[in-house]
Amino acid sequence: IFKFNFPNFIIKELREKFDKEASSGGKKYILSAALGCRKADIDAGYEIEQISKYLDFLNLMTYD
Repeated sequence: IFKFNFPNFIIKELREKFDKEASSGGKKYILSAALGCRKADIDAGYEIEQISKYLDFLNLMTYD
């Protein structure tokens, strides 16, 4: 299944920029994402194994 790689690219770039800025300023910047919680949406739209390398945590959006 082909998955568009744009989110992976942006998340990786953000992590690299955050880490670079943190090293020069002595701070830690947290990078997280809020994702839909339906398995079909996650499977269709995200490469969890890839993006989790760059995120500090993932939030699954749930609603009543």
